[in-house]
Amino acid sequence: MQEDNPWFQKIAANRYTPPYSGIEKHSDGNPGTTGTAFSRLVATIFLDDISIDSGALNYVPGSHLLHFDRDDPNYKSPTNEEILAGDFIPAELKAGSVLFRVPCVWHSVSPIKHLRRYISVSYTIRGPMSSWDMANVMELVEKRKHIDLAGIPEELRELWVR
Repeated sequence: MQEDNPWFQKIAANRYTPPYSGIEKHSDGNPGTTGTAFSRLVATIFLDDISIDSGALNYVPGSHLLHFDRDDPNYKSPTNEEILAGDFIPAELKAGSVLFRVPCVWHSVSPIKHLRRYISVSYTIRGPMSSWDMANVMELVEKRKHIDLAGIPEELRELWVR
């Protein structure tokens, strides 16, 4: 991200109890539009083993590169139809693994047949970003204005305030 002081966007604790159908193929970007390269990063800490047979994270290597601004002003990032047609491959992960990813990489989750828990932490740059990303950030900034900073650990406050 080349960011000395990234903005702490979100933390989420996720728990999927089987049977669960999985998560459809998607990108966390805004399909059809481009954004600033590497303006967001997600770190995911897996609390359970993730196998190919149960809850594998599936992704398309390099697909995140298709969502970034180009020199061509007419370039549009992939559509939902193109994302769905991607060549997804599964990844097995052991409990305790930490996965760093750019949110716009195309990904999905296979059907879950055993408990799947993980924690995701999202960071965003403080510099230029797409209008879609900026709208999301500004919505969070407005919500955070009503949260007492005393409830935020001191070591996170610098990352919390935009």
